[in-house]
Amino acid sequence: MPQDRDRHQQESFGPHRPLTVRPYDHANKAGNQGDVVKHPALVAALRGLLAEQSGMFRYADTFAGRWDYDLSRSGGWRQGIGVFASAWRGRNPDIQFWRNQWSVDPITRYPGSTKLAKRILSNHGDHEIRAFEIMGDYAADLRGGLSKDAVFSRSANTADWANWKPDLLFIDPPGPSSGENPGYPSLCTLLSSAASIENVLMWLPMTADTGTSGSAALLDSGTVLTLAECARSGLRVLAVRWDNRGPFCGCLLAYRFASGAVFTRVGAAVREVVSTMGGVWRVL
Repeated sequence: MPQDRDRHQQESFGPHRPLTVRPYDHANKAGNQGDVVKHPALVAALRGLLAEQSGMFRYADTFAGRWDYDLSRSGGWRQGIGVFASAWRGRNPDIQFWRNQWSVDPITRYPGSTKLAKRILSNHGDHEIRAFEIMGDYAADLRGGLSKDAVFSRSANTADWANWKPDLLFIDPPGPSSGENPGYPSLCTLLSSAASIENVLMWLPMTADTGTSGSAALLDSGTVLTLAECARSGLRVLAVRWDNRGPFCGCLLAYRFASGAVFTRVGAAVREVVSTMGGVWRVL
């Protein structure tokens, strides 16, 4: 996946796994196809869990990014929220909430995941947010919308959940470790970070082998392995494809919820998005 900066930072999701992560800035992709999938799913998960839980709610975002994004810097929104806004005629309340948070006017700003979560949780009442972000300027951006104590200028660590366990853990890394990006967190590390958490939502890229013949490139070995490992870890996966030919052809939503109603709610939101986008978009 693309990076906007060259300097390296240290990441440590587990106490014994220091990793070098090349910073990824979503600014030039904000509102793209991936956001059209992940953000309605996040909204549906949060709103679904909150409908079943009273009192304090704890939310953690382990790769928080920016508070919001300037759409004038993004080329991705035209293929994402731009298409969705012109086509959607649905009534799903979770998608409606998400849709109310942004405009397709490129001079406006698109909310990041933490900002979306904050808006939902502010309507709930008692809540705590912990946002982890290794890039100092991104963390400073987050502090503009959250309290100072809610933002951690470091990577999340499994020890963070020992005395403060999130009611929903959101994991949206730049991608799993690969030959192209060996410094990214490994899939094993990502899955381990979620092992003790009851409610988890993770977004991962779907990649294809563009050397295959035919009208649709086959999913590459990395994506196939990711699907198998997520299932082995007790996570369900929704695989959404939006491109038949490109190497970055879709995304995976890996999730676990204690409530069957929340499973259904997230699935309904994602399937309505896919139906709205049309064309080659489909749930595999």
